[in-house]
Amino acid sequence: MPVVILHLSDDLEPTACEALADEARHALVESLGLPPEFGKVILYTTPIAHRSVHSNRDPRFALAEVRLLSGRDAATKARLISALDAAIRRHTGLSPDNVFVQLVESPKSDWGLRGGHPADQVDLP
Repeated sequence: MPVVILHLSDDLEPTACEALADEARHALVESLGLPPEFGKVILYTTPIAHRSVHSNRDPRFALAEVRLLSGRDAATKARLISALDAAIRRHTGLSPDNVFVQLVESPKSDWGLRGGHPADQVDLP
């Protein structure tokens, strides 16, 4: 159910994108202790010309947005952030200063799933 949305520059090889998406999904599942069939990753790439940063910054920066249910403890969130940061840097070659991970938490009542039901009305593992 949680989703990682990766925003990257378009200079990565398709095989690197595929490997990063796979590793990000694995990091999500492992860090949150989810069943292996859970977790999704969407990877978007944009041309450098469609990105704007200060002249002393790298326009190849990466942003990972993680959409998930609220309620996890700080240690779990820290594990997830660290695992995603490492995966992104491994597959992109970016420095730590150019990788950003944001957790976007919302209550179960704000998620619709399994036929349009609010998640707080569905039996979740």
